[in-house]
Amino acid sequence: MKNEKSIWIASIDPKKLDLINKIKKTDIYELPFKHNILIDDIIYLYLTSPVKKILCRTTVVRKNLSRRTLLLKTQEVFPLDSTELSFERLTKNGLNGPIRSVINLNKNNDLLNYIQSVERKLNFINMPVLNKKITVDRKKIAFIVFLSLGAGTMGLLTYFILKKLYSRD
Repeated sequence: MKNEKSIWIASIDPKKLDLINKIKKTDIYELPFKHNILIDDIIYLYLTSPVKKILCRTTVVRKNLSRRTLLLKTQEVFPLDSTELSFERLTKNGLNGPIRSVINLNKNNDLLNYIQSVERKLNFINMPVLNKKITVDRKKIAFIVFLSLGAGTMGLLTYFILKKLYSRD
């Protein structure tokens, strides 16, 4: 029997654990667990009241049975100002009641599909190239990409797209 990767929502009380600052400091951290969560499972971390929304998507890197903790790696952090993954929106899209500890999303396709669709939308809006400052000469980057791809049609197209993206005008 093939082991399928499980996808979970786990609630975190922001009054007990300052997850926002923890994520700002590092992308790998340890959290306690009580459920049958396995290595490589995906966990969406939901902050309870007063925040009441999903903060990030993580992957289980390691499991420490003696300490009953999981080592998680943040894969994606969602904007705090977005209401797309708030408790209200989650309940309108398949969540049945409050998130008190852990929910297996493999058993709730409507909610899983909604969260993944929001994630795709937010990833598209928050493309790293558009959010980060680039301090090197942008025309040189575009020209290097042009040379590496060759002078063919794709190389020229990539060059002009990058030139447009990185132009300061």
